[in-house]
Amino acid sequence: MQSNAHLLLQQVPLSDKRSKKLLLAVLYGCEGAKTDRGSRVTFMNSDPLLIKQFTRLMREAYKIDERKWRCCLHLHSYHTDQKQIRYWSIITAVPENQFTKVYKKNKGGIRRRENYQGCLSLRYYDSLIARELYYIYQAFLAV
Repeated sequence: MQSNAHLLLQQVPLSDKRSKKLLLAVLYGCEGAKTDRGSRVTFMNSDPLLIKQFTRLMREAYKIDERKWRCCLHLHSYHTDQKQIRYWSIITAVPENQFTKVYKKNKGGIRRRENYQGCLSLRYYDSLIARELYYIYQAFLAV
């Protein structure tokens, strides 16, 4: 099954910007905040590999102004803010000074999860890209 997945990916023109935009739009449609599509692209997830792919695709599909990235971490009480900011800064290649105030979740009833790095809300402030991704996603759903 795994080799079939690799064969499929080899047949998709992933070097094509249109393919990258389609992948981005689907990821955005699944894990993004569509309510703020007028001003920014917001993508939230706790999977570092998914976040890394999203940022890579954004940079390869669009001409990105790196200063427009903002990151907001959602952490549990057992996390160390600065350690997690450093971790997600490496994953995203977004400088630590572009991370906003950390959102700490309440302590009540939360068990400690090994290797859980928190949840990252990744924001890119560009209304044209946000609208384009939203409309590509909507067109994809209509197919």
